[in-house]
Amino acid sequence: MSTTSLSERRSKRATSPFTCPQPFHNFTDCTFDASLSRDLLDPLEITGQIVTVDALHTQRKTAAYLVKEKQAHYVMEKGIRPAWKRPSRPSVARIFPPPATTIDRDHGRVERRVVRSTTVLNEYLDGPHLGQAFRIDRHVTDLDGGHPRDEVAFGITDLTPDQADAATIGCLVRGHWGIGTRLHWVRDVVYDEDRSQVRTENGPRVMATLRNTAISLLRHVGVPNIQ
Repeated sequence: MSTTSLSERRSKRATSPFTCPQPFHNFTDCTFDASLSRDLLDPLEITGQIVTVDALHTQRKTAAYLVKEKQAHYVMEKGIRPAWKRPSRPSVARIFPPPATTIDRDHGRVERRVVRSTTVLNEYLDGPHLGQAFRIDRHVTDLDGGHPRDEVAFGITDLTPDQADAATIGCLVRGHWGIGTRLHWVRDVVYDEDRSQVRTENGPRVMATLRNTAISLLRHVGVPNIQ
């Protein structure tokens, strides 16, 4: 099996016919201590499981640790930013196969997500055990179509296209951020936690525990939307 050195990859990247998204170039430009992720994951039995992480944990050491030592898979999303400039359709079509598209109405908004994945960029990236790269375009409006917002996120995974197509990657990433919408959004918006007057001693921790318990009980009995 042939191998490619980091310097050779960088040389290829410089002469690539594609323009690689900037977040892919800076795979390690993060000062977060990767050992903290290791301390969290070491006690867990996650063999064969898929671990999803956001930009803070998108590091070579974390990816290599998950695959080599924990025998797990990773899906890393990095570089969420406003879509100030959309790439031309020909350039996207050259890199990415047909996308997977979903439309959801929830939390007072409509969100259209277009997920594209590709193996074409694998030779130009530094991700360890890289299976494919992906791009997620999000177009969000309120329920009446107003206040439009566009975002683009890039990511990498060790999962191959046979293991996870664009639609599957979209579900994995959405599930990762679902923690925020199903728990933190309810605490911040419905319970208006930030304006709580309970601020002394163990009061804030006790109230947070009570809110989490109430949310868990409502989810357990099948309440889909807590408003």
